[in-house]
Amino acid sequence: MDALQQLNIAAPVADIFGKLEYDIIVAIARQLSKNPDKLINHTSEWRIQMLARMGKVSKETARYIAQQTKDVPGDVEAIINEVVTAVLDEHGLAGNDKVIENLSKALEMFDHQAVKDKYNQVNTVMQYKARKAYVDGVNGVADRFEKGQIANKQEHLDILNKNALEVTLGEKTRTEAVRDTIREMADRGIPAFVDASGREWSPEAYVSMDIRNTAKNAALMSEFEATKELGQDVILVSSHAAARPLCAPYQGKFYSLSGKAGTITDAYGKEYTYEPLSSTSYGEPAGLFGINCGHTFRGVEDGLFVNNEETYSEKENSEEYEKVQKQRRMEREIRKNKMKRDALRAAGDEEGAREYDLKVRQGNKRLNEYCAENGLAVRQDRTKVYGYSDPNLKQKPKDIVKTVDKTEKSGIMETERSIKLKSFDEATDYAKKHLSVSISGLKDMPIDNISAVGNCLHRMYKENPSLSGFIDEVVLADMNDIAKSSILWKDDGPVIRLKLSRDCFVGMSVSQIESTINDAVEANIFSPKDGLYGIFKHESAHLAEFKATFKKYSSDYQAIQKSLDNFEEAAAIKSLAFRNCNLDETDVNVGRFVGRYAKENAAEFVAECYSSTNGNLLVDEVKRLIKKKWGV
Repeated sequence: MDALQQLNIAAPVADIFGKLEYDIIVAIARQLSKNPDKLINHTSEWRIQMLARMGKVSKETARYIAQQTKDVPGDVEAIINEVVTAVLDEHGLAGNDKVIENLSKALEMFDHQAVKDKYNQVNTVMQYKARKAYVDGVNGVADRFEKGQIANKQEHLDILNKNALEVTLGEKTRTEAVRDTIREMADRGIPAFVDASGREWSPEAYVSMDIRNTAKNAALMSEFEATKELGQDVILVSSHAAARPLCAPYQGKFYSLSGKAGTITDAYGKEYTYEPLSSTSYGEPAGLFGINCGHTFRGVEDGLFVNNEETYSEKENSEEYEKVQKQRRMEREIRKNKMKRDALRAAGDEEGAREYDLKVRQGNKRLNEYCAENGLAVRQDRTKVYGYSDPNLKQKPKDIVKTVDKTEKSGIMETERSIKLKSFDEATDYAKKHLSVSISGLKDMPIDNISAVGNCLHRMYKENPSLSGFIDEVVLADMNDIAKSSILWKDDGPVIRLKLSRDCFVGMSVSQIESTINDAVEANIFSPKDGLYGIFKHESAHLAEFKATFKKYSSDYQAIQKSLDNFEEAAAIKSLAFRNCNLDETDVNVGRFVGRYAKENAAEFVAECYSSTNGNLLVDEVKRLIKKKWGV
């Protein structure tokens, strides 16, 4: 498992904690901007009132932590299982009972409870540090405000009388005090772990490091076990540029797992020496196969291998390593400035936010120029920060958040022609005349929601003429999905239905539904989507799959149902897309390029790609194949 694979496999869980820290800092910033009872100069009273709000901050922090980390132990366990399975598959040992038994013993340290305990500890540290950050923030604002007044009061004493000074100067000074405190808080962050030396780790950095190390160790154990089972003792260490100082001397060389020393010959008769693996830096955190190490190995047998590993000079390796390290520092600086910008904006300080908007743009420009000059790939995902959810929005029922399983990015829905309806009868007539669809089952919905549904259907048919009129009826249903495409089989043939969640479309406004969708996108459940229309676009992929299957099996309804149950058409597109992109068809890559809901099955994978507004290698290839094979 190389460094890039480790980074990708850790990303989904690290993203959760990155968003968590972001949400907490923005929430605290919002509280620090409060000015209860218009207290301007009475800083002692303001301090007391703000500290009294500690319970609200703690409760909000606890809610963020509970909501966003509840699935983490299971996610880490799934990562370990996926890594082990991939390694054993590669060596043809997936069903070898002896290997699996030995690995089970070796992997006991990664059991579910151990993972759960570790992340409970991380959550506890974050909860405590968030409380401390809030207290420090309140005191910081108050102290800065008082010092600011004293510094400026004398300067203006002859110009303004005392009362005018308190009002005009006080508010400005308070804003500056809040601004400086938020900047300082964003710089410090909310630590998730404090190591033995007292160093505080940010949530994203610690979790990413921990999962990469966990995955690496699981892969190593699996590789060691597979190598032994295949009767191989000597391994060849991989080589790459930018290797770390404690790894560089050993790459491209041969070592014995059992601690022997000797010589081994390749397929061309060339002889190589090997030494015990224990003679390397293996076992040290920054050593060979250690934390964040990108090296792999392969077992070799005398006379049966070819050494294709490149060699890199120490100077070349050092220069490449420094280039990459500088790129990482620039990426971290951009992320930090984005966090400051959004925290200031949440505190109502638009002027301060604009300052960091400019810094973000300048940072991106410098990063792009640096990468171009040094032949490095620009990775937009490394400068991403995760938007916060506004706690002032009405909270959605838990089962509806789950629904989001079928949706995507928010944003206000835009259509070329807006449908404004005044009554349900008018909506029914419009749907029948212009959309060839029955909406009689939507009578319980607010008229604004019915109009929004009409707009989405109109846009869907305009963008995909081949689907125009394909839906027979739109109905409300009690279900956990926001929307669901289905087929109702009747004696005279299939009825194509688009079901809408009653809880969503009757109990929520359009903006609340879109907020729910956005929450799921930010949590990496869904791929990014275009607001409410994103749901309909997701469903349009299912409808296209239905239509393609009807065409393939004509009126053989049993064959149609069997094909859909097995995701036949969708699975073919999914596998072909992965092959064309030269990617392994794994859940890790699905989560990385699309989102967690796309792991559900092949049909949901295809629909999530099709409705995604985030273009990338895999998503773009799926869209190309859908257009080619299904005509949408």
